[in-house]
Amino acid sequence: MSSEQLRWLVDRALIGDLLIEFARRLDLRGWDGYSELYTVDGELELLGPTIARGRAEISEFAARSLGRYEATWHLSAAHTIDIDGDTARTRSSLFAVHVLGDHGRSHADGAGWYDNTS
Repeated sequence: MSSEQLRWLVDRALIGDLLIEFARRLDLRGWDGYSELYTVDGELELLGPTIARGRAEISEFAARSLGRYEATWHLSAAHTIDIDGDTARTRSSLFAVHVLGDHGRSHADGAGWYDNTS
């Protein structure tokens, strides 16, 4: 195995771990920790328009939108990771459960995907 192949494998593993960490930090309700996974000038888009720019806005948005639920459970799977030099693009399948205030008997579910570029 060449050093280039080894570097690609390590980069891919680290990116995969990062994708899982996005979901984990949301479910731990660690809004600032979640936003720290973005670049300093990162942007969060949902269904098209930019929702938040920069870590502070991303943290505030996550707290406002997900903090109203009793709990959340996010599943990030089927990671597609494309590495080209210093740029990586990913697509992950998403399934999320948002527990309403009745101890888990009612919930709002969502599914889709996350696209990331760094």
